[in-house]
Amino acid sequence: MAIQVIRIKPIHKLGSAKKRQTLYQKTMKILFFLLLLFPNFILHGQESKKWIIDSKTGLGISFATIKVLNTTKGVIAFEKGDFSLEFASTDTIQISCINYYTKKIIGNEMTDTILLDRNIKTLDDVMVKSRSFINTTFIGDDFKNLEVVKFNSFAANKDKTEYAKKIKLVESDNLYKLKSIQLGVNKINCWGSLLIHIYAENKENGLPGEELLRKVVSVSKENTRKSKATFDISNENVVLPARTACFFVGVEWLQSRESSNCITTLLMKKSSETNFYYRSLQSKFYNWNYLDDNIANNTNVPFKSGICISLGVDVFKE
Repeated sequence: MAIQVIRIKPIHKLGSAKKRQTLYQKTMKILFFLLLLFPNFILHGQESKKWIIDSKTGLGISFATIKVLNTTKGVIAFEKGDFSLEFASTDTIQISCINYYTKKIIGNEMTDTILLDRNIKTLDDVMVKSRSFINTTFIGDDFKNLEVVKFNSFAANKDKTEYAKKIKLVESDNLYKLKSIQLGVNKINCWGSLLIHIYAENKENGLPGEELLRKVVSVSKENTRKSKATFDISNENVVLPARTACFFVGVEWLQSRESSNCITTLLMKKSSETNFYYRSLQSKFYNWNYLDDNIANNTNVPFKSGICISLGVDVFKE
């Protein structure tokens, strides 16, 4: 649809007050007509930069999740807390991040700065120090006998999907402090960054629940050897309490400010059981889904397979 440009003369050249009043009325009618036709375009038709800020420190909150509920829109904020996202005035936008209370905002109430309040919980590292150390070991996949599923490795694609794998604990009576994470990876052209999550199990439905860790890792030649990238998380003080039967490791790709050909792919391997889950910001409902036969066939992901993940842990006696 062509848009006609209206040229308005300087106020001193418009002539009489009556002519100025007539022009003003015509201009307002045109604006009112456009507002009726394109209300969402007028209000939120273009993306504008917003900032997610810590309400106490005034600093930007890195890598928060922004989801327009009941739509296929959503993004992960950049490192400084800024993001751009299109939404309608009637949409509900949910902002969430680990260690902060989740906030929901109606579109017409959205401001350029969104403040989040902290929700800091006591770390379990003090609890570990009072326990007897047993050993350091690895849990998860065995990379020595890795069988990669060909043509089904995940890459930084357009569906903004997070994939999570359930990790079971053999001795659930012990305490586990996570020290490192190993991922099966490959690169296309050059390496790209990943966003790693650790989740406790939701006891009600067995899906990923409370988030225990959110950490950006840079995959590189220095921390990758034989298709296995290793990341140190010993300073994060992630402790799995006693009587924890399982937990989840999630991985997703970060959006780039500029188009980049650097992509880290996640390698998969066959499994004797299904322990693979996913959710997408481009899905209308941002919920965890279990990878069953039907979904596996539709997404070309092999049933009973998952991302190759192992973790180095310190084990303590309860």
